[in-house]
Amino acid sequence: MSNIKSIGFVSYPVKDMARAKKFYEEIIGLTPSPDFNSTSEDWAEYLIGDSALSLGKMEGWEPTTQGPSMALEVEDFDAMITKLKSASVVFTIEPMKLPTCQMAVIQDSEGNGVLIHKLK
Repeated sequence: MSNIKSIGFVSYPVKDMARAKKFYEEIIGLTPSPDFNSTSEDWAEYLIGDSALSLGKMEGWEPTTQGPSMALEVEDFDAMITKLKSASVVFTIEPMKLPTCQMAVIQDSEGNGVLIHKLK
């Protein structure tokens, strides 16, 4: 039996914290966690439902499109895709409709893969 209760948070490496915060706050629409000092130049956190996304700037930790990716479940898939395309966000996998969902994979401002997702 596992002692693990939940995923504490997902964390992505960033090279430029100001650029990454702008991407996640202004383009994706996340709000910084009120429980965390949002003026940090090395770490940021965003509450998403019962989970959290953190951004970290640390030597030796580099962004990648090839590592694990976070899936952001959105309320309005088409509106989010339109917003991302109008902001010239890079799509690694263009929007697609599958039997159970709609999804696309984008790159954040640092080059990390992020899945945009909507269950049917």
